[in-house]
Amino acid sequence: MARRTSRIRAATPPRPISSQDAQGESVDLTKHRGRVLLIIFWSKDVVDCTEQLLAVDAVWRELKDKGLDALGVCLDAPNGAAAASIIIF
Repeated sequence: MARRTSRIRAATPPRPISSQDAQGESVDLTKHRGRVLLIIFWSKDVVDCTEQLLAVDAVWRELKDKGLDALGVCLDAPNGAAAASIIIF
């Protein structure tokens, strides 16, 4: 039996979101338009999060040329500024 695939389309365009990463570089989610973007929220205090980051990095390395982007947001940033600890894989 042949499999039929179709594109998933958003009902409305995403709102623009931009911030800075841990190095002060601009992070603009519109740069990922047309690609699959995996966003992982993590905490330094949760052991499983570190393991998950390693797994996400491995998957990203395998699929980045096929359209996967990954972005990690650390929730432990000072003063609750989670965007200050963005990791772009």
